[in-house]
Amino acid sequence: MSHRSKFTAASLLLADSIASLLAFTLAAFCASAISTAMPLSGFFFLSAPFILACMVFFAAQGHYNLRTPWWTQAGHILLASTACFVLSALVAAARRMPAPVAPEALLWLFMPPCLMLARWRARALLMRRGLWAIPAALAGNYEVVLRLVRALQAETYLAYDIRQAFLPDATAAQIEDFKKLCPAARICPTLAPLLDANSHVFFCPDGGSTAHAEILAQLEKNRTRFSYVPPAEGYFLYNAAPRRFFGHGIVALESRELPLAGSSLLLKCFLDRVCAAVALALLSPVFIIIARAIKKDGGPAMYGHGRIGKDGKPFTCLKFRSMAVNAREMLDELLKSNPTLRKEYEETYKLKDDPRVTKIGKFLRKTSLDELPQLLNVLQGHMSLTGPRPIVEDEKKYYAEKIREYLSVRPGLTGLWQVSGRSDTGYKQRVYLDGWYVRNWSLWNDLIIFFKTVTVVLKRKGAY
Repeated sequence: MSHRSKFTAASLLLADSIASLLAFTLAAFCASAISTAMPLSGFFFLSAPFILACMVFFAAQGHYNLRTPWWTQAGHILLASTACFVLSALVAAARRMPAPVAPEALLWLFMPPCLMLARWRARALLMRRGLWAIPAALAGNYEVVLRLVRALQAETYLAYDIRQAFLPDATAAQIEDFKKLCPAARICPTLAPLLDANSHVFFCPDGGSTAHAEILAQLEKNRTRFSYVPPAEGYFLYNAAPRRFFGHGIVALESRELPLAGSSLLLKCFLDRVCAAVALALLSPVFIIIARAIKKDGGPAMYGHGRIGKDGKPFTCLKFRSMAVNAREMLDELLKSNPTLRKEYEETYKLKDDPRVTKIGKFLRKTSLDELPQLLNVLQGHMSLTGPRPIVEDEKKYYAEKIREYLSVRPGLTGLWQVSGRSDTGYKQRVYLDGWYVRNWSLWNDLIIFFKTVTVVLKRKGAY
């Protein structure tokens, strides 16, 4: 472990210590304001071992010495906080401490946001001093490397600085495309420069080959820190469980059943309807204001459009009207007179600069408020809060054999596509994202999509 890595790990550990102290102080202050039944010393001695246990758990998960993705860290923090709250409350109750739940509940309520804010701040300070970004090198199959680059660039917290690449199977055109994605990266003719560099090497093979074993042996011989990226696009590896065999150099990745089925599907449906009902009740004033603003031009406030739902069943997808009343006629005229617009519409079923959109409609689309009526679709059971974007019948051809994945779930009000570039991404990527969501569904992934949706809406990214 280099001196720089040790300093980074120590900085993150210090940030967690400060965050824990802050959470404890806030909890103690709030608890004392509510009740003085529990002495501060008792609260401290009860909480300290659990806070220490949390840090040991985070260290075991690689939070301090490895680059763990941001949302994975968030999941670990929430899991640890929940477990510590339950255990500390049980200990306090068993020892008959006065008012055990209130201060502990406050501590583990404050702990997750304090930890995440402290870590993000520590990262920002280290980034400013040039101590956070890690030099990275990529080697292997061009297609696998390309997917890896997109994944690394999407995880901004990791901050891998791609400086070198060895792409033996890439064509001249592919290398030019790669340079557009990674303009600072140097293309190396052999693997040797990557071994000499003080970089983290990502090795991306394209299949079984004896050369791969030789490359891995070289990386280990040079004590180069590396990550092995298997060529397994389309397989269920995201949730796969590693199976290790003591005394043998073999790791088996065991796939799991399709997650969105059985009790998981029932839980998702239940949460969808409860959350939709609550959201509709809270947002009813917003519905009234928007409806009145839209109806000023004499047309209806909402409109419905046919979409394909779960198991191929058609349903009417609701939206606030954002276009002129005669939008259909205007579209037919536009597509007849403008081949460029016709090509764009045939590829995406949308127009980036659509002249049919009204003034209030532009605002609704930019803020995604035009989607709010779909809460009614969720309440009716036609849609889900999160899921693939609802499609029309003509779009099924773009999914080919992957249409089975789309039809196995309810389309969503928001989803992975909406938080991954939205209208700025191509249709091929949209199909991939829909498939990824279905294959790797979890309640935690839905929460991640929800939080990302809030960020995307506030930034108005990819909306038109």
